[in-house]
Amino acid sequence: MKAPGIYCLKGFFVVAMCNIVSVNAQESAFTPPSGGWDYLYGGDQLIVGAADSGFSSLDGTWSHDNGSDEWDGSEIGGTTGPGNSPGGVSQVTDGDLQYIRIQDTGDPRDYGYSDPGSNRKIYFGHDMSLNGASPTVLDGGVTLTFRARIPTPAAGGPLDPLHRDGQQDAGVQDYPEDGDGYVTSDGGKGNFVIKQDSGGAIAFSLTQLSDTNGGNPTSGLANFAGLTMNEFNGNQVSGSVNFGQGSATNLVEFDPTEWHEMWIVLREDQSDIGTHQGFIYKDGDTTPQVFRITAGTGSDYSGFSYLAIGATATPQNAALDIDFVGYKLGAHFPEGAGLPPDIRDLSPETGKIMHAAADGISFTAITEIPGQSIPENGITLMLNGEDVTSSLTITGDETSRSVSYDGLQSNRVYNGELTITDQDGNSVENPIFFDTYAPDNFVFEAEDFNFDGGQFIDNPVPSFDDFDNSYVDKGAVNGTQDIDYNELAPDDGDKIWRIPSGANLPQTAESPDFLRQKYIDTGIDPNTGDPDVPDYIVGWTVEEEWLNYTRTFPAGEWGVIGRFSNGGSGGSATFARVTNPTSASQTTEDLGMFTIPGTGSWDRYVWVMLTDDAGQPLVLNLDGEDTFRVTTGAGGYNSNFFMLIPASDLPVVDDPTPATLTL
Repeated sequence: MKAPGIYCLKGFFVVAMCNIVSVNAQESAFTPPSGGWDYLYGGDQLIVGAADSGFSSLDGTWSHDNGSDEWDGSEIGGTTGPGNSPGGVSQVTDGDLQYIRIQDTGDPRDYGYSDPGSNRKIYFGHDMSLNGASPTVLDGGVTLTFRARIPTPAAGGPLDPLHRDGQQDAGVQDYPEDGDGYVTSDGGKGNFVIKQDSGGAIAFSLTQLSDTNGGNPTSGLANFAGLTMNEFNGNQVSGSVNFGQGSATNLVEFDPTEWHEMWIVLREDQSDIGTHQGFIYKDGDTTPQVFRITAGTGSDYSGFSYLAIGATATPQNAALDIDFVGYKLGAHFPEGAGLPPDIRDLSPETGKIMHAAADGISFTAITEIPGQSIPENGITLMLNGEDVTSSLTITGDETSRSVSYDGLQSNRVYNGELTITDQDGNSVENPIFFDTYAPDNFVFEAEDFNFDGGQFIDNPVPSFDDFDNSYVDKGAVNGTQDIDYNELAPDDGDKIWRIPSGANLPQTAESPDFLRQKYIDTGIDPNTGDPDVPDYIVGWTVEEEWLNYTRTFPAGEWGVIGRFSNGGSGGSATFARVTNPTSASQTTEDLGMFTIPGTGSWDRYVWVMLTDDAGQPLVLNLDGEDTFRVTTGAGGYNSNFFMLIPASDLPVVDDPTPATLTL
């Protein structure tokens, strides 16, 4: 039995008359936490507050006055027109159950509707400070609960046809028979979100196989059904946590068109692998799935921590039924729940680049449950498909095991999984990925291309002051179009690194890639944690642009790898040797290609191997001064730096297709 609540029949305006009712619902699958939930909204309440009326919607404590909402206050269904755009929010009755249905049909503006109130995104926020939530509510621990599903036509209730973003030429489309879910977007926004005021948002979304992050139903399919959340993408709050931008491991598989009750415990990740840990319990099951989560940058309110529900991304379309949603401050586990062991002090951190192979892998496996233990055979490590558990060194006692592995090789990419299982079979799994490319490998930075008609600097330093040994002042005054570079895009403002900036200089920007030691060595700002001299990338590239790089290269046989990002479907770059690099009449010899995958975000960088026409890693025989050209192919990319690795360390590629090594 739900507690009595306000139930307001509504049309397309703010409803003034409400009745107090009591509504029966399905019994909860979990026993409520001790003392009850701090806040619980039931779908039997639907006040329509105006967009500018503050926190007056739903049960009177929610607002849809934010940058991610264009709800016009209308219900789903009826004759669409001014004041009743496609989609909306309705209350649905199914026997004794009353719940709300939120539907965003896409972008009705493409079909003749207009803002404000196009219903292209619908989003409600609830101020958690009303119940005592601190600005660091995620770090301190919070427990989220909801019962929800993706509606289907067979489930009953109103559903409007889709007005897919950018697909108006195909016309209005029927609502899918298997439902229309959502994938997390915009740096941690989704169906259910907790955002802490100090920074960091974690979202959970119900996702169907055919969902996409855009309006095109044939592009970027999720190919997953169940619960999705912020992806794991390191231990710093990041804008690159949306579906497809991280490790693609934060998934709970189930049929999202059926009602499911979730109990989710969020707390700071004490291991410092992610920013937070999530313990996901479903439908009364007291065995959790445990995830490392990276909090996102998405935000719609400031000055307080908040809970949000809805669908925020204009390019997406989605529908959601909510029976209830609520929270309790603190990390509260369900009655009788198991708590798996944990991993602490993991080195290297997941996603690290250029980890010293000699430092190996180390971590601590612990259990927080009194009387629980971790047997030595409960610790397993898989690396690149090989079980290396037998080579682990394990010390410590049964509640805290110190573990190390010393079998890493230099100039390798490692992908694997670490599993810790306690005596009762409770397990935690942690994906690990890093590389051991040697920091002293020869590197040339993408932003340090030639200047002054083929001039170059060997061993440049990252410095804003050392003009003799830095590329910082080698801007348009010193650069030569068609000799040092070919920039085709129109002037797009300051070029950040290569000053003095001028028209048509290739654009650079501060790098979001993993921070390398040489930039750490320039000094770190104690207030921001940023290096005094940041790393930079070359970005906003278009097809047929090119950059020349002259260096005195070390003698030997070498492979080349580069750090690239591509927020689209992928790109490519050709690699050529240049003759006459100081002349306008240069000739080139094509050598190989970088085939750059879509990385899910322009801020997420991966290693890409230079390959030959057969897809095998290309070997260069170098000895002294040489000039190479990198030319942008279709799709564009951002590039950070290029590295030489010994030919003896190159991988063998069996599949005769362009090969990439990605993290």
